[in-house]
Amino acid sequence: MTRDQAQIVEDSFTAFGPVTLEMGETFYDNLFEIAPTMRALFLTERLNRRCALHRYSPMS
Repeated sequence: MTRDQAQIVEDSFTAFGPVTLEMGETFYDNLFEIAPTMRALFLTERLNRRCALHRYSPMS
């Protein structure tokens, strides 16, 4: 990933700010609805996944 691409990702998280946790939950809900077999690849609890997404957000 280039520096410009990384900046775009960071700017995207900043733009979404406080809805990051909700976005994370929606992302995983949609992922598992579309591809239920993917659930087996995610062994952590749902809350831990959401917190991990939030932790990597520049707004956290």
